[in-house]
Amino acid sequence: MHRTIDCLLTSRIAVSVSPLRRCRTSSTAFIRSPPERIDNEGVGLGLAISKRLVDAMQGRLDVSSREGEGSHFELEVVLPIAEQIDESGATERDESDRKLTILVVDDDSISRLAATTLLRQQGHEVYEAENGALAIEMVHQQSFEVVLMDVHMPVMDGISATRQIRTDSDAAIAALPIIGLTASVMNDERENYIKSGMDAVVDKPIVIASLTRTIRHCLRS
Repeated sequence: MHRTIDCLLTSRIAVSVSPLRRCRTSSTAFIRSPPERIDNEGVGLGLAISKRLVDAMQGRLDVSSREGEGSHFELEVVLPIAEQIDESGATERDESDRKLTILVVDDDSISRLAATTLLRQQGHEVYEAENGALAIEMVHQQSFEVVLMDVHMPVMDGISATRQIRTDSDAAIAALPIIGLTASVMNDERENYIKSGMDAVVDKPIVIASLTRTIRHCLRS
């Protein structure tokens, strides 16, 4: 179904009708009459551009002009009627905008500080753990929506911690999105991290834009 849209425009500046009808390029200017009575100088390209746009939309642009009185423009285009939008779905927030509860697991205090600072600046609630063993304790004590897991750590490394989380008897804990953090990102290494149960891997040092995209992807998956 289509709807015809009519638009009426008026101008105090008179233009000749014939140049409007024969205009075919956006570089064609209109003739304005009389030029000595025009206060606002210009080359008349605006009308030519309008005509070119209307032609592209397969519409019609007509003008009637009377010297000394002004011009009258009529625009008619046929446009499809938009489908009704489900407002409940249209207002759904993107996962990247939602404030999350995130656990950052890293034995390096500087790396933890960098990650937590960047995430808190985005409004997320961030908790910290120094190794995989502490991370496992924390996921049983509190609900998290994302775990950022360093791969190489003392006491318990990220791969071992991820495997243990994936086999947890609590289905919610076992399904936690886990994103690996590491500077060792050779292809075979990355495959091992994914096979261990990590949902994705982000290079260190962290680039917040890349991390945000990865978090969004994991939450949608």
